[in-house]
Amino acid sequence: MTTYYVQEDGDNGNAGTSKGAANAWADPGYASGQITSGDIVYVKSGTYTLDNTTAGSAGGPVLFGTLSVDAMMVGYEVDDDDGCPTGDRPVFAAGSQSPSYMMKIAGADRYHQLIANFDIDCNDKAVLGIDGSSQNTCEVHNCIVRNATTAGFDAVKAISCKSIDAAGYGFQSSAAYYCVAEGGGRGFYTYTNGCMYCIANGCTQGFYRPYRELNANCVAYDCSGDGFEDYQNTSAAAFINCVSIKNGGFGFDGHIGSRIINCAVPAAGASGIANTLGNFDETPMYQSNLLELTVDPFVDGANGDFRLNQTAGGGLVLRAAGLGVFGQQNNVDVGAVASAKQYLALLQG
Repeated sequence: MTTYYVQEDGDNGNAGTSKGAANAWADPGYASGQITSGDIVYVKSGTYTLDNTTAGSAGGPVLFGTLSVDAMMVGYEVDDDDGCPTGDRPVFAAGSQSPSYMMKIAGADRYHQLIANFDIDCNDKAVLGIDGSSQNTCEVHNCIVRNATTAGFDAVKAISCKSIDAAGYGFQSSAAYYCVAEGGGRGFYTYTNGCMYCIANGCTQGFYRPYRELNANCVAYDCSGDGFEDYQNTSAAAFINCVSIKNGGFGFDGHIGSRIINCAVPAAGASGIANTLGNFDETPMYQSNLLELTVDPFVDGANGDFRLNQTAGGGLVLRAAGLGVFGQQNNVDVGAVASAKQYLALLQG
């Protein structure tokens, strides 16, 4: 295993094995074409802009291609493993280029490959931000993808990530945990993967096609279409501890197999938070402990602040039930974890 470094003022003619302008490489695309299985690349905060669409080349998209075991590309600010504590992630920008993807993991063993701490700007040109090659086994941590023409994250296991204004899907065919889809098309298209502790804010549709999967502690807010849609008639998808308000379609556009447990929707006549077409398209197979809200429960959801407020009929209802989105509350408000485990046992029975 070898550790390599990339920074703005580096040079691809360097060895790349230590920090500093005289030692580090100059761009992530070049680095991805040089590494072998087991290597780690640390990319320092700065802006790295594509000047071609040849993956794995200098100035091109990142490609983990024929790697057979684990490899990692990790952004940092000062120290290798600092996780970009001030949010100053390295920016990887499409510029004027129109690549099929900005980063792709395509090795034989994608289970052990990781991309972390990047801010990727597709500039309405790149089709995909991070492409996991239809496997959803590679992990992507703490990344932001902006302005993808099809999907921000495709076929990955996304943890603490955010998609902004992806035209098609924020998270497509991906497992998503503690993630946010803001604006753009459908927020989460899970298919055979679940979502936990995720937020779809201002998307055309929040959570689409769960297909027998679990959506737990998720929020669909102010989407122009449905908040949650289980479009398979025999799907039996489960929604646990979810909140769906202010959407232009149904709160839950489910089917007869759906199970809705400990979820929150607007009460009849609630002003300003109603789901335009109603809370439910069809009566679910199983429904338990439905919570009704009379006011918006969040501090400022329109601007991305999903902390629970202290308002009667709003945040206080969710606090009493133990609902909340991870990362948006203090440790008292993290969510009904114990209840979710109990319900999972019920669903598996």
